[in-house]
Amino acid sequence: TKEEEEEDEESESESEEEDERITKLRAYAAKVNDVDQTLEFLNNKLGVGSDELKVYFLIEAILDDEKPVPLQLKKKKAFISKFVGDDEKKQRGLLNAFELYATETNTDAYKIFAAVLNALYELDLCEEKYIREWFEELRSAKKFGVDEKTAKAVRKQAASFIEFLDEESDDDDDDDD
Repeated sequence: TKEEEEEDEESESESEEEDERITKLRAYAAKVNDVDQTLEFLNNKLGVGSDELKVYFLIEAILDDEKPVPLQLKKKKAFISKFVGDDEKKQRGLLNAFELYATETNTDAYKIFAAVLNALYELDLCEEKYIREWFEELRSAKKFGVDEKTAKAVRKQAASFIEFLDEESDDDDDDDD
């Protein structure tokens, strides 16, 4: 429909605009190398609307697409933890941001998506319940431009981590006896 075409055009032009803002955030974060100043810049100087989109900008800006994501998450935990915290919407946004990041920016992260989820979980950057809900909801990253076919492929990569969580919760249940 015409409305869908207009939405696609808007998101394409928004993507071009986003690249410039991500570049600015990346440069600023590298220059100041300070969590609080970087998040202040992200929140108040870039003109990024939603918190979910801010999470994506942050991921794009602080991670190097040439290096393994799980190792970088350990080094950049303070940035993500301080911004996302216990906020449900931001944690969901974090999962969606990584879904897009792994399929568009750093395809090596796609190949090891279960390890990415494990790092988010082990570093207390994302709660298990939000990971499980993200896994079940194929359309969760649709607003980021991730189509259903891509979402299914990402979840196939993530399945081994979900199995790990299932086994871990089974072990916990056994401990209760």
